Amino acid sequence: MSTFPSLNFDSDSAAMQQPLQKRRQEKLDKQKLESAVNSRRVVISEPKLIHEEETTGLNRILDLIEPVWKMNDAELVELMCKRIIYEDDDLLAFDKPYQMAYSGSKAGQAQMDRILQNLKASIAPEVQRLCLVKSLDKDLTGVILFAKNELVQKSIMEKYKDGAVEQRYRTIVRGVPEENEAIINIPLVKKSYKQNFIMRPLMPNSKVRPFHVTTEYRVIKDNGECSSLQCIIRNDISHQVRSHLGLGLGCPIIGDFKYSGYKEFRPPKLPSGTMQRLQLTGNQYRRLPMYLHLSEVSIPVASSGSRTINIRSPLPAFFAYTLRKLRLFKI
Repeated sequence: MSTFPSLNFDSDSAAMQQPLQKRRQEKLDKQKLESAVNSRRVVISEPKLIHEEETTGLNRILDLIEPVWKMNDAELVELMCKRIIYEDDDLLAFDKPYQMAYSGSKAGQAQMDRILQNLKASIAPEVQRLCLVKSLDKDLTGVILFAKNELVQKSIMEKYKDGAVEQRYRTIVRGVPEENEAIINIPLVKKSYKQNFIMRPLMPNSKVRPFHVTTEYRVIKDNGECSSLQCIIRNDISHQVRSHLGLGLGCPIIGDFKYSGYKEFRPPKLPSGTMQRLQLTGNQYRRLPMYLHLSEVSIPVASSGSRTINIRSPLPAFFAYTLRKLRLFKI
């Protein structure tokens, strides 16, 4: 009778289980180690937002100007619809942005009369047309006024001609006037300048017929180098405030290249303290916008002057920012 070798299943099973248990334990230890590492690991699931430093100096000022020169007609209409500052049955006024001309600008540049019909269709479709009462130069900001019919246009324009309409300007000038308040009544004459014109103070023995106009001014605040002024005019002509302040008073408007002096046509150089406060270097002062803003227009609507329409325009962002940087801001 054949016999089979005796097999000890219990001892063999135990021998086989030892390496298996060891591997399981090693795997378990590895998982515990990974878990411990992961518990201390920061999980990044979103990209880091990199905040660019806030622009300063000239770029900061220019960034605060609405880039109307980059806008198409539809965008300009949308912009001006948001800049209505007065409307009644007869009148409509807008807050004109810097660098928007009413007419005469080059092709592709912002020009109000090009969009006027589309603008009217959006805000006053019942009106036949908007009639310009008082324009505003391209480099100025503030109130630009329209009538909703020709009769009202003629009536308000007569009030302007008669000096019954009071216009208040805000401006920043280089220098500090000797008098805190004064009336400038220097006669002005019109001269041709590079296919345009310039208003000069009347010289002695001149035979040119002058314009007799007055500019009232008041110093709101000064810092020893520059001043914030309010100017009031009633019987105005083009460039009156600019010429009276720059050539008559000797305090040119910052950013005004025409009226900083008699011999050169460039914006006025700024004192070192002003350059530092605005964080400007070199010739950057030449690229500053012109700081002249038509802030309020008062129109008498009764023959006795007992009722007046006051149309106000807020200071542009770049203007208010500059006032703060120069420590000239005052409500």
